[in-house]
Amino acid sequence: IVLAADTRVTHGSSPVGPHDQAGKQYPLQPYNCAAAIAGSISECHEFVGRLVQQMELLAEGEREPYREEVMEAINDARFQVFRSKIDQSLRANVGLTLEEWHERFVPPAEFDMMAEKIGMQAIRATPLNVSCIVGGFIGENTMFFQAKGMEHIRSESSPGIHAIGSGAALAMDQLNK
Repeated sequence: IVLAADTRVTHGSSPVGPHDQAGKQYPLQPYNCAAAIAGSISECHEFVGRLVQQMELLAEGEREPYREEVMEAINDARFQVFRSKIDQSLRANVGLTLEEWHERFVPPAEFDMMAEKIGMQAIRATPLNVSCIVGGFIGENTMFFQAKGMEHIRSESSPGIHAIGSGAALAMDQLNK
């Protein structure tokens, strides 16, 4: 498995200019795995921190984790980041936390169609700007996954080719030659 990443970071509409000294690959100790990231650097850093925590929890088990458990760890890390973004979006757009919205408008509370609609609009308008490729080995098993935003994780038991980020299309063209 070969994971590669550039080191260029841009800051969107920020007055801070781009730079070429950013780290976009992270070890996933204690396993022989790593994650390459693309997207919002602040969201990606939070995601990687949570993924490292998930991998540490897997290491506490009595056996090496299965591929499905690593996929679940990736999903759990993504949902932890996404949940806080949804909470902030609801606070800004509806004036309620995610927990308050659930308590007031989602059954078994009395269902309010308009409140549900407004809340779901805020949730759907909240992207998760995290893409990652996780690759490596746990014991004899190959781990190779790609996760983009909240899309389904792509899994390969024998390494395929994945690319993420703004250069993904160009990278795929080059890798498939």
